[in-house]
Amino acid sequence: MDYQSQIAQYKEMQQSPFELAAFCEWIEETRISSYLEIGLRSGETFTYLSKTFDFVSPCGMELYRGKVHSLPNGAKVYYGDCRSAAALKWVAQYAPFDLIFIDGSHIYDHVKMDYELYRDFGRYIAFHDILWTPGGVKQLWGELRKDNEVIFQIANPNHPYGIGVIRGLV
Repeated sequence: MDYQSQIAQYKEMQQSPFELAAFCEWIEETRISSYLEIGLRSGETFTYLSKTFDFVSPCGMELYRGKVHSLPNGAKVYYGDCRSAAALKWVAQYAPFDLIFIDGSHIYDHVKMDYELYRDFGRYIAFHDILWTPGGVKQLWGELRKDNEVIFQIANPNHPYGIGVIRGLV
């Protein structure tokens, strides 16, 4: 499938089309069917992936309700702090997930907490901006690579933000 040309239709997507297309190929090969995205922003990445792969009850989390303007039919969305007890309770009712994509706050302490809170809910944990400097995601990714098998990693050589996947604890 030509994922890159499909991705180009989503004008507000905060992803490298090159990186996201490769990520889509991995999702297809791995047969991911359930999905949680932390940090929806406009919702376009969430919508694109959910529609493309027809995830079972796709779930998303976003701190700010007003930013999200694109959601797929049947999506379940939690608006608020993803690190709260209420958020964890909300996610637990839909877990486990084949894939959790962490793309919320890029502050080191925040992304580390997102990983620690949600790794028990997913078979695979993906991160966006693993090579972006000065991002806390890059620092955490460097630490996680030492103790975890990297399942998938891609970076656009011209604009290396990067997407990386490790195993979760499910």
